[in-house]
Amino acid sequence: MKLSDISKFKGWKKFFKENLEELNDILSKIEDEKEDNKLKILPPENLIFRAFQYHDVKDIKLVILGQDPYPSGEYNKDKKETNYYAEGLSFSVNPKITKLPGSLKNIFTELKNCYPDFSYKNGSLEKWSLDEKILLLNTALTVVEGKPNSHSLLWKNFTDKIISYLNQESNCFFLLMGNNAKEKSHLIEDKNRIIYCVHPSPLSAHRGFLGSQIFLKINDKLTDKINWNL
Repeated sequence: MKLSDISKFKGWKKFFKENLEELNDILSKIEDEKEDNKLKILPPENLIFRAFQYHDVKDIKLVILGQDPYPSGEYNKDKKETNYYAEGLSFSVNPKITKLPGSLKNIFTELKNCYPDFSYKNGSLEKWSLDEKILLLNTALTVVEGKPNSHSLLWKNFTDKIISYLNQESNCFFLLMGNNAKEKSHLIEDKNRIIYCVHPSPLSAHRGFLGSQIFLKINDKLTDKINWNL
């Protein structure tokens, strides 16, 4: 990544500039892995840092922290190609996706439980970033196709620094979804800013995510309430 690329990160320029050497080392390792093993890395390179392009760090209201990008997609039989789910925003998918991934379906189910009038047009959560100042982040910013958690260790230190930076520079709240996200809790000094919940994956959602009323609990904490409608 070049210093010139940092200009699009709004209020995150200072953070990325200070951590550019580590970031370039991570990206170099990913590129080597990709070339040596002929792997598909998700999301596409131009979307890896998409989450940071919307708002100054000081303006972020809520961080939704998941595990890592979706490692798969939706196969288009007519075009004989895969539309990959991962698009640089945690849990969000491209509006063209017709069959939503399980985690996102569970999120929408619980939103409907909390707010019966909740509505959505597609699987894109970009409106939350644009209008509600939500940082849609994962603990790992990339993944190998078909291999969940494959880059978790690679990104761990860097995303630790992101949470620490948010802890210092923002008054945002943190929704920590699942075990990978909960491991970041020690980086947040004011525990009142933390909201925990089970990951919405089909493998774990029945263990406490569905029926948790988590989206109501978030708005109970916030003075500036979130409009979840999409």
